[in-house]
Amino acid sequence: AIKNLALLKFHGDELLSNWMNYYLQSKKGQSKIHQRLSGSTQQYISLTDLRNIEITLPNRDQMELCIKPLRYLDDLILKNNQINDNLATLKTSIFDKLFKNKMSSHLNGNLSNITIITSGKRPKKKFDNKSSVAKYPIVGASKIMGYTDRYLYNESILTTGRVGTHGVIQRFRKPVWVSDNSFVFKTE
Repeated sequence: AIKNLALLKFHGDELLSNWMNYYLQSKKGQSKIHQRLSGSTQQYISLTDLRNIEITLPNRDQMELCIKPLRYLDDLILKNNQINDNLATLKTSIFDKLFKNKMSSHLNGNLSNITIITSGKRPKKKFDNKSSVAKYPIVGASKIMGYTDRYLYNESILTTGRVGTHGVIQRFRKPVWVSDNSFVFKTE
């Protein structure tokens, strides 16, 4: 085990940099960081505590064996994200064109005329990871913020940010808890 990360020759070593990235994102790496957190209101880790996290460092051949398939998956994720971004842009363009050509002269009123708009709520319990107890996602303005043991909505809804992130619209058709930093759109 290496007790001081500062002893590692990290700068310019792509293999070691990749391995550290995957290690620190892993459950084991996250657990070691969480064990060192301090503070009650806002948790933090000191530079000294971060430097003194003990890790097991495999040899370069073992690192390469671990990293190669993960880098391949990262590349696939990147390509899939690019495809999804392109499809979202195409979808928006098609809708904009259809709206301009067919619906621009048909004003029907306000959003409140066609949907019920409410705000989410702060959950009583929040867990960082999904489990058999904490199985319902807590939805924030643009992503899943954690998990809880109850759901607030079990119907088709749209959400968007109330504070912070604006303009991101998410659709859910399964049980979820929508946080208090988001609006919820429901139709009858």
